[in-house]
Amino acid sequence: MVALAVHGAMLMMFIGRRPGLVPRTWTMEMVLVDADGAPASARQGRLQTAGSGDRDAEGDQALDGADSTLSGDAAVSPSGGRAAPAREASIAKTLSTQAGEAAQSQEGEGDISADGASRAASENTYQRLLQKHIRPYRLYPSEAVSRRAEGIVIVRFRVGRDGDVQEAWVVGRSRDPALDRAALETLWRAEPLPGVPAELPAPVEVELPMPFRLPGR
Repeated sequence: MVALAVHGAMLMMFIGRRPGLVPRTWTMEMVLVDADGAPASARQGRLQTAGSGDRDAEGDQALDGADSTLSGDAAVSPSGGRAAPAREASIAKTLSTQAGEAAQSQEGEGDISADGASRAASENTYQRLLQKHIRPYRLYPSEAVSRRAEGIVIVRFRVGRDGDVQEAWVVGRSRDPALDRAALETLWRAEPLPGVPAELPAPVEVELPMPFRLPGR
């Protein structure tokens, strides 16, 4: 820079001393040069370019590292083993347990249904036995005959294990009170009734219809 300034001053002095020469304005563009001969602006550009390249390389390396880390997490558990087989084994064990519980529940429901069906069959058999035993003891009241009254009385009664009638009442009345009384009296005359079977709880409540129909009708 100093050398350029000296040369420029000497040139201006030379021009000023020569007669007939008109001084002109000169514009000089000064470019700073580094020791290696390259302009400073070019060197800065190279520095910026080099810095950007290094940063880009570092960013690519970071992204590659993150991708490899994510891939490792997805495939391998922290303990070094495969995570997916462990989860599948846990799911399979849970499903097997649920299937076993469902099977046990169905077996329990089947047992309850079978018990209910067996008890219903025993109750029907005992009811038919009672009807056969009570029928000969049913008497038509004379006052109802004179009125030619007919009807069906529904009685409910409680029977002990040995066949004794502990309690009896009318749940479905006929249109004649004499027939209602005759139905209850029939139960007392029929004692003792057939005993309650062992497969049924005692005492047991039974509901029976008692029809009263006049002869010939």
